[in-house]
Amino acid sequence: MNFQTKINVINLSEIKNLKLLKKKEALYIGPWCKKNTDLLNESFQDTINVYSIDIDKHKKDIVFLKKIYSSMLNMIAKNLNTIHNKELSNKSWEILIGRWLSTWIKHVYYRWDYINKIKKKYIIKKLISIKINPNHLIPSNTHEAHHMYRGGDSSSILTFNQIFKYRNKKNIKISFLKNLKNNNNKFSKKYEETFNVKKYTTLSYPRFNMFKNSCKIFLYKSEFNLRLQFKIRKYFKLYSPFFFSSKRLDEKQNNIRDRFNKLFIPHRENNFENFLISILRYNVPKIFLENFNDLNKLYLRSKWPNNPKYIITSYGQYYDELFKFYVSNQINKNTKLCVLQHGYGNMFLGEDFWNAYLDRKISDIYLSWGGVKRKKNISFFYPRISGSEIKNYKFNMKKKILLLTYSFSNALLEPPNGILNGDITNQKNLVSLFSFLNNTNKEIFNKIYIRNQNTNFSSNFSDSLVKHYPLIKFDKNKRFLKIINNYNIFIHIFFGTTFFELMALNKPSIIIYNEDTHLPFDKNFKSHIKKFKKNNILFENQKLAAKFLKKNYFVLENWWNSRKIQKIRKDFCKDYCLYTNKDIEIFKKVFK
Repeated sequence: MNFQTKINVINLSEIKNLKLLKKKEALYIGPWCKKNTDLLNESFQDTINVYSIDIDKHKKDIVFLKKIYSSMLNMIAKNLNTIHNKELSNKSWEILIGRWLSTWIKHVYYRWDYINKIKKKYIIKKLISIKINPNHLIPSNTHEAHHMYRGGDSSSILTFNQIFKYRNKKNIKISFLKNLKNNNNKFSKKYEETFNVKKYTTLSYPRFNMFKNSCKIFLYKSEFNLRLQFKIRKYFKLYSPFFFSSKRLDEKQNNIRDRFNKLFIPHRENNFENFLISILRYNVPKIFLENFNDLNKLYLRSKWPNNPKYIITSYGQYYDELFKFYVSNQINKNTKLCVLQHGYGNMFLGEDFWNAYLDRKISDIYLSWGGVKRKKNISFFYPRISGSEIKNYKFNMKKKILLLTYSFSNALLEPPNGILNGDITNQKNLVSLFSFLNNTNKEIFNKIYIRNQNTNFSSNFSDSLVKHYPLIKFDKNKRFLKIINNYNIFIHIFFGTTFFELMALNKPSIIIYNEDTHLPFDKNFKSHIKKFKKNNILFENQKLAAKFLKKNYFVLENWWNSRKIQKIRKDFCKDYCLYTNKDIEIFKKVFK
């Protein structure tokens, strides 16, 4: 018989004076509750940790979430048309709201499924939390919503509270702590500074049209390097809008949200989709309800190009609400939306569902950095640097070693059945990093600089790093590609965008790999991992990585420029990150 432990669950940021905690009768709901902690000396024994790598469940989650997303999109698009007296297609609405909707559904599902996993292991007697008014957390726009869901304490606490209330009205007592100052209803200064999040929407719009109406290709917020942009403009006789204005949209108070909410008819089933409908009114960004008429009016005043054949963007489709509104109107005029890949991708199970899936879904053409086959992929090339010949690597005694680390958001922001989350990931990465550093000799150590690819406004990772290595040197240059020629070799602890870029640019790289900190890869990417491992590009043992660097650092040219390593590199880049000196020729073939 499986006996379950009875526990009280604490759903808030760390507190130290709770009697139940002292008596060991309560556990924090997850590692993200721990603030200002030294990750190398943190056991997380007072937190619940129910992560597990379950590939079959991971695959089922993807199928389920695709179905939920499609159903919710249909309902919301229909009711937005009704409330705004519009007749926009589902695809038009998806371009407008898809990024918000997808992120929100995942945010809620991670917590829904996390509670399922908790209940399999424990019997929950009481939830201890704080009251948060959901009306205070209605996002102004997609950008604000994204960072609330992926990093904000308040949104996570509120969502857990709502799920427990919805699913366990009789069985679990919810106790809200009084006299506990709640700073979560407002964004902290550090959060606002990190992500530039503001509680209003400012839109940038072209007020002077330098386009010809016959312009066939419109580049907007693309990742193309400047040299290539000039080539494209010269060949296709393109112009760009150099004169932009910005307008701040003040938040409006009206009853449109109440009217919108009444259009939804809840299902009888007590299921996940019905729960989403029950909390939808607190999550639809104001730009799609209260401020939608302002968005429409500003669009009509804007001088966007008329009827281009192609609109090409890399990240305008994420947070630029006015640009999305423009695209959503243009696609009904035989204009094709082309999304250019802007970071690592094309290597995950389930059609890159957690990565580039939505970009492919909303686009007519998805321009891939490499030739790996995926639905809608058009083989393209790495766009940030191109045009000149790639030279063989040359070692330089004056150059240093760059160690690229990642500190991930201390939150539940990945599926609990596919990857470790938050500070558990950061802790594993730190252990790998320190093991590597501790096994380097003094000569190598003195050449190492660290660059932290920070995606986290919690400082646990960086504080723990500095505490244990106070003399470590950091490269804080904001533009990564500007500093790559300062280093002989790059050491990675994560398969991030920088690894792909450096392989494309023929910069010696090794990766210290931990499978648990990555989402599940597909077969093709795993085949490259095997080659990396056999040829000392990838190490699962930090000591062996340090030993390899110590032995080969001063003869890197012999290793990296060898035919075998270069073939492995080129095969990888051909699939995932192709560098080319024939950029304009490839562009012409795709856009004849």
